[in-house]
Amino acid sequence: MAKPARESADLASSLVNSVTQTMGKLLDLWNAMGVSKELQSERMAMVKMHIEILLNEMLQEEHNLKEKIENDIEMQKNHLNMIRHELRLDSYQIDDGLTIIQLVKQLRQALEGALKEKEERLKKMKQLQQEDQALCTELWSTPYYIPTGTVPSCLELAELNEHVRQLLKVKEQRLEAFFKLMREIRQCFKETGHIPDGTLENDILSDEEECICLTKNHLEDLQLLVHKLQGKKEGFNYHQADLIKRVQLLWDRLQWSQEKQEQLMRKTKKNWMITGKKCFYADLQRAAFQPFYNDDFSEEVLKQHDEELLKIKEVYEKNKYLYDGIHKWEAIWDRFIELEKKSTDPSRLLNRGGNLLKDERERAKIQKQLLKVAEELKKSIESWEVENSSSFLVNNSRFLDSMAHQLEQHKLKKDKPKISVKRDEFATPKAAAKRPADVNTPTPNKIHKVASNLTVLKASSCINIPSREKASGETNTPSPKLSLLPPSAISPPACLSPEAHSHLHKKEGLEAMG
Repeated sequence: MAKPARESADLASSLVNSVTQTMGKLLDLWNAMGVSKELQSERMAMVKMHIEILLNEMLQEEHNLKEKIENDIEMQKNHLNMIRHELRLDSYQIDDGLTIIQLVKQLRQALEGALKEKEERLKKMKQLQQEDQALCTELWSTPYYIPTGTVPSCLELAELNEHVRQLLKVKEQRLEAFFKLMREIRQCFKETGHIPDGTLENDILSDEEECICLTKNHLEDLQLLVHKLQGKKEGFNYHQADLIKRVQLLWDRLQWSQEKQEQLMRKTKKNWMITGKKCFYADLQRAAFQPFYNDDFSEEVLKQHDEELLKIKEVYEKNKYLYDGIHKWEAIWDRFIELEKKSTDPSRLLNRGGNLLKDERERAKIQKQLLKVAEELKKSIESWEVENSSSFLVNNSRFLDSMAHQLEQHKLKKDKPKISVKRDEFATPKAAAKRPADVNTPTPNKIHKVASNLTVLKASSCINIPSREKASGETNTPSPKLSLLPPSAISPPACLSPEAHSHLHKKEGLEAMG
């Protein structure tokens, strides 16, 4: 303290010397200028007045600064005590012996620390309250209460943190219990074949997270459902055991030998083959059912056959109208091919029993039936494929493609002899030959009668069936449309005379123009 006081005394002495020297210089100037003593006294008084005014102004400014600092100290002190009150802390105690400037610095630091602590507490409280609210909503529990608009105390933050920790523990326990109950219920559903009949049971089969409910009441409902299903399962098991005993008793009473058991197994396999044939199962589909090739005549193998048989029967019954239509198509097609073969047999013209006319009438009738059945099948199968978004397979291939390929092959087979004859006609011109007067040679009138009964299918009545080819990449691409029964599919008999052929060709031309 001695050093600052000495420095202040030196500064005051220096200030006095400076004023004295300045006044001396002013006197010298005034004397040199010839200023009278009276004017010098007046000017000296003016200098003194200016110095006093300046010093008084400086003194007043410093006094005002002191008052301002004291007011700021009081305001900071009040603000600090208010913040500490919100933080549930005691009033701030000021150290003794501090100057005003030291007090200002100390209060500023204390206030900054209190505001920082308040901000941290509010931030921590907001985070914990969000977690607490989410857990309480999920667990259907009551959130920890802290009055709105207040700053939590350290104790309240600790209790809130503990509350969140307890809720997390409860959630973990309930999740474990929930999934355990879900597994038990689904297992009971699977074993008993129970069909869900309510919202609760439907939610159990759903894998969505929204269906996970961890409330206490929901877990109790699940527990009750488990008890109910277990009771139902026990009843089924008891009934199953009773049925097994009764069946075993009947089996023992029947005293079936191993041979009869094998007969039962063979009968079941035969039924499976018959039903598979009705559904047009291909060899690969049959080979996929491995138990069919098992020679073990156990109950398990028989059960597998029964299950597979029920599955095939279900498919057949569901699409019976389609399978019946395909069987009908094949039967009519086989008869049509048979009549086609007859039409190329020369001996049929020698039969005077009227079979030629009957065959031609039947062929015309069958041709109409083919058109009708093919049209119905095409519409039904296309509708089925659109509805199921898949191809209708027969013998492991799309039926419409197979039918189109079958018709195309028949057309090529029918056109081949005609192309060969035309090639020969163009290659070697033949001379006109006279018709021998043979008793077996049909007259033009008879030929006209026969030809008039031949039905030629016009192109306008053909049904276009899209053919689909499978590339190596399994990409389905549409192929050119094929007529169901082209006019060449039903050609006049090859054994007719040249006059009959000419008459039929003229008739076809007239029909095409008409």
